[in-house]
Amino acid sequence: MKQKTLVQLNHAAMMFFTQNGALPVLEDIHMTLKQEEICAFLGPSGCGKSTILNLISGLLKPTDGTVSLEGKVGYMFQRDQLLEWRNIYKNITIGLELQHQMTAERLAEVDKLLQNYGLWDFRFHFPNQLSGGMRQRVALIRTLAVSPDILLLDEPFSALDSQTRLLVSEDIYRIIRQEKKSAVLVTHDISEAISFADTIYLLSQRPARILHQLPIRLTLEGERTPLNARKAPEFQHYFDFIWEEMVQND
Repeated sequence: MKQKTLVQLNHAAMMFFTQNGALPVLEDIHMTLKQEEICAFLGPSGCGKSTILNLISGLLKPTDGTVSLEGKVGYMFQRDQLLEWRNIYKNITIGLELQHQMTAERLAEVDKLLQNYGLWDFRFHFPNQLSGGMRQRVALIRTLAVSPDILLLDEPFSALDSQTRLLVSEDIYRIIRQEKKSAVLVTHDISEAISFADTIYLLSQRPARILHQLPIRLTLEGERTPLNARKAPEFQHYFDFIWEEMVQND
């Protein structure tokens, strides 16, 4: 069955205007995101990756080109943004509360997410009682609670230490796949992009343009997960190619 296209950027460009003049950030960006697909934008710091997420979410309008969106968007940021004075359950339901959607059906779905992803016994704990990895899991479930079709992940693992980062990426990937969501990941970590995404869009320095669109095809024994993906024979080939491209365009 043909996958439905949820996001499409055509010739999208973004320019900010300051007291010092025009600042071009994005230039002629093309991308598509289909149902149950994960794509990643990979590029140097400050190249405009987060600006692309803001265009997809509708927080910004492109100065040129078009952005088409089919479905509801949920945003997951670098920091978990949990409210320390609310327990885990109340943090997760805050979106429903603000949207006046605290119905029995929606709350039953929240309970199911908590049970499925190992947080049920912690629902009345407070954020400062959880590990960094668990806090990020709470942040994702809070995003899922409002039933988005598309998840926007803005470097969601960057605040974690390297070991926790790997474990949390494994958790988040598994949840996205099990919930059959589409996702756009922004990162500057090459290994993370290869292990997480179905397609990588490699960006240049600002004003960012797409250097390469790379479908990721890995030969794996068993289920694909971020940790297992790093064992694939193709992994190093992708890493070396992307590294060389990024160095050449630095």
